[in-house]
Amino acid sequence: MQKNDIEDIVAIVTVHNRGPEDAKLIVMPTIWFRKTWFTGHEPFMPKISKLDDHSIKAFSPKSGNYIFTFCSNSDLAFCNNETNREKLYGIPNEQTFCKDGINNYVVSGDNSGLNPKKYRNQSSCNLRIGDSGRW
Repeated sequence: MQKNDIEDIVAIVTVHNRGPEDAKLIVMPTIWFRKTWFTGHEPFMPKISKLDDHSIKAFSPKSGNYIFTFCSNSDLAFCNNETNREKLYGIPNEQTFCKDGINNYVVSGDNSGLNPKKYRNQSSCNLRIGDSGRW
């Protein structure tokens, strides 16, 4: 794989099961924006959105546009980079789709914490590898 432009970032991840038994594995490349908008100095909340089944677009006025493409079957999940204050402290959340939504989806199959419209400011690509190397 080669870079097409000096701004391109290329990453290749190789996953192996070195154990004696077949096992299911979930690899989760995750992209998020650092939470700087809550200070009031950042007038725009960054956005990550689904482009197609293998690509997402990340936009922030400071960093511009980035496109992330995944080369295998992927399950794109979107939430906010916001702490679930209701769960931790018993006070109302300021935002919906808190960052524990991705964990709840992967661990328990609960997708109620994910944005069904496929955008927010944190995203995970859940690549599932099964017993035979494919899911």
